[in-house]
Amino acid sequence: MAPKLPRVLIVDDHPVVRMGLRAVVEQTGRYEVVSEAGTPAEAVQAAARQQPDVMILDLMLGGRSGADLAAQCLAMAPGVRILVLSQHDEALHAERVLSAGAHGYLMKGADLDGVVQALDAVLRGEIVLSPRMNARVLARRFHGAPQVRYSDLSNREMQIFLLIGAGLTTGQIATDLNLSPKTIGAHREKIKTKLGLETASELEREALLYVERGG
Repeated sequence: MAPKLPRVLIVDDHPVVRMGLRAVVEQTGRYEVVSEAGTPAEAVQAAARQQPDVMILDLMLGGRSGADLAAQCLAMAPGVRILVLSQHDEALHAERVLSAGAHGYLMKGADLDGVVQALDAVLRGEIVLSPRMNARVLARRFHGAPQVRYSDLSNREMQIFLLIGAGLTTGQIATDLNLSPKTIGAHREKIKTKLGLETASELEREALLYVERGG
């Protein structure tokens, strides 16, 4: 009987990206891609249903922060090891998703062969980060290096900040997140305070610029 291959779940909202990742992972002959997902709801359902060994997770799925989604998937599949794949600056997001339970953070500009190497590493129980990010984490742990500006935002605040940057109004964000407009307004005020912004226009401009430059 052939040995059981590690089971992989690929989560990305771009079908072409999922197709490319599936091809690279499967051609090794060492992994089985058991499912794909393109939305947060599909990702949670697939994690619960398939119980994969490892998940490749896009950080900003449909404009949403991957930190909360990683935690949700881990709740559904406690044994899964999560490798976050993103085009956004790891200096801001890597520690956030690791704190949520992810096991690695890889920039999308990396060679696709690097994805397979990263899968191998997380399945061995290693934490996967770039050398630059490893150095940053160690410096912060042992020397108290200052955090980047946006890291003071909670996961929910970062989620709302990204949706503001995507051009959504308070009412649209409330509907999207199933929260009241009043709650969204309170989060907006907290975000402004944490980022040192005075007006709603400044917040919207800051969020738009952040989204446009990819973090």
